[in-house]
Amino acid sequence: MSSIWGVICVVILYHLFNVPLWGVAGVITLSIHLVFMIIKLEFPSAAAIALLPTIIHLENLWFYQYKYCLVYLFSFYQA
Repeated sequence: MSSIWGVICVVILYHLFNVPLWGVAGVITLSIHLVFMIIKLEFPSAAAIALLPTIIHLENLWFYQYKYCLVYLFSFYQA
């Protein structure tokens, strides 16, 4: 879910509204942190996966979350 939120924020804020990348990263981090505070869970370091779309080019961004899910499923299957 974090990877999808990261892609949405990068596409909307950075590519459509030209918000600086540091601002997009701040919005991503704060919003995920707030969600974890609301549901009263610890903020996992794995939520940093949402920040990866900030360094991926736009043409590769659309398939990022699918690649991440495939890698996760493959690593889960190997274990």
